[in-house]
Amino acid sequence: MPTGLGAVGNITTIRLFLAIGIFILLIACLNFINLSTARSVERAKEIGIQKVLGNDRKKLILQFLTEAALLCTIAAIVSIVLMIALLPAYNTFAGKSFTIGSLLTLENLLLLSGIIVVLVPLAGFYPAWVLSSFKPIKVLKGSFSHTASGALLRKSLVVLQFVISAGFIMCTLIMWKQMQYMQDRDLGFDKNKMLVIDAIKVPWVLRHEKAGVFKQELLRKSGTRHITAAGAVPGRSGWAGQFAYPEGKTKEQALIVEYIATDDDYVKTIGLPFVAGRDFMPNSEADAKEAFLINETAVKTFGWGTPKNALGKKLSTSGKNGIVVGVLKDYHQHGLQKAINPVVLSPVKFYTLFAMRYEGVSPAQAVANVKAVWDEVYKGYPLEFRFMDEDFQRQYSKEDKLRSFFGIAAALSVVIGCLGLLGLIIYTAQKRVREIGIRKVLGAGIGGIVALLSVDLLKLVGIAILLAVPIAWYTMHNWLQAFAYRISITWQVFALSAATAILIAMITISFQAIRAALANPVKSLRSE
Repeated sequence: MPTGLGAVGNITTIRLFLAIGIFILLIACLNFINLSTARSVERAKEIGIQKVLGNDRKKLILQFLTEAALLCTIAAIVSIVLMIALLPAYNTFAGKSFTIGSLLTLENLLLLSGIIVVLVPLAGFYPAWVLSSFKPIKVLKGSFSHTASGALLRKSLVVLQFVISAGFIMCTLIMWKQMQYMQDRDLGFDKNKMLVIDAIKVPWVLRHEKAGVFKQELLRKSGTRHITAAGAVPGRSGWAGQFAYPEGKTKEQALIVEYIATDDDYVKTIGLPFVAGRDFMPNSEADAKEAFLINETAVKTFGWGTPKNALGKKLSTSGKNGIVVGVLKDYHQHGLQKAINPVVLSPVKFYTLFAMRYEGVSPAQAVANVKAVWDEVYKGYPLEFRFMDEDFQRQYSKEDKLRSFFGIAAALSVVIGCLGLLGLIIYTAQKRVREIGIRKVLGAGIGGIVALLSVDLLKLVGIAILLAVPIAWYTMHNWLQAFAYRISITWQVFALSAATAILIAMITISFQAIRAALANPVKSLRSE
């Protein structure tokens, strides 16, 4: 019988993580291209001299590709060192048990080598082509200048970098809001101060024979308010996919329900409110034989109209024929990824766990009470337990890890993107050094110089944000479809993301722009 405990990974998540990794790698490649071409002013004379000395374009391209290969190799070595250092933290985060040996296999090292082979021409060829195309006469005469197409390319690369970075920020915020919504939503019961005790490892006969004794002994402990024995509790699956034959339907019109075996203390222990009817009567043979409790969704699914009309209706499911004696207000048996399904409760002795509600004592004391009674009643069998709030939260572990992963990806992409932006502002300041010197001599202030250098670059960031909004909306809209209960994507998310991206860009740009504005104009004009 499934317990529904935790979340199961799938190939879609793996593909998403792979796509995120590729995006981060793409940003890094774009950044390398941008910085390399922006630094071409510094290397122009070197290239001119090499050409004068007889090095042709092919040799120069080979030189620059070799430099790119060396950088990629160093980066790969550093990445391996970081992987080894961060492996324990990753295993804790992902719940895995990877070892260094299991990751540094021949296949993985060959894959890493293949990535380097692909990255070198991808990231290095264009800068090599541009740098090797410089005319030595113009360079050595000092008349070298960049083309408009080169400037356009650098700006386009910065825009593309910030599209990805801003998109990650937006996606992370939307995921955070969805997770917060799921944690704050009323589940229809109080999951706090509840201890779930697994008993599946106790032999079936002993488990059921001693269930009453275990409950009675635990109720004598201070702090125990209620305790129940059941086949499932909220956060875990009962017998899902059971056929049900409600009154008013033919045998060919069987419906699917989730069937949960309980005792007569289940409803009051979990804290499920009634909308019609009554609870199971304590120690009632009649109820054990034919009584059912159902939720509001089951009433609608069975076509019985109102909860009051459902009382006394006949129902057959899971090998039992009986009548409905009570209707429970809808509650979330599972996480908010799933819509509330028809649920049928029946006092059948098929217990796999106990659930205890405690009050007036600390969680540690509640656990100590359970342990003392367990060692007395089920001595020799392992005690396994979880607090229900943590147990229920496990259903969101996949989404929570995805949110954290997107947050890390957003941070990395922002850092790499800012490096590209920094390279562009450095290049812009170098290109306009004479203009800046003249403006300062004529009385321009630091604020005006900073604005002069910053406005155009901030426009690029603004364009990137505008492009990122529809991409992020489409991606997150599709992601949210996996949740039956979800937030609406509002404009405030995009406004906050845009403000964050612009603030980061302004800090990055301002650092170098202020430095350029503070430079001595006499030195810059003399060098010119």
